[in-house]
Amino acid sequence: MVDIVDVAADIVAGIAADIADDIADDIAAVVVADASLVALPFVGKVEPFA
Repeated sequence: MVDIVDVAADIVAGIAADIADDIADDIAAVVVADASLVALPFVGKVEPFA
């Protein structure tokens, strides 16, 4: 017999893992975007406030 509590726990754990993965991806994307924004003026020798 399938225990509904086990099934629910598996579902919640799966959702939590998906959310954690999405958050990690979002954080990585923001870090990369911030790094490129900071590096861009120096790499291209572009004045950021020109």
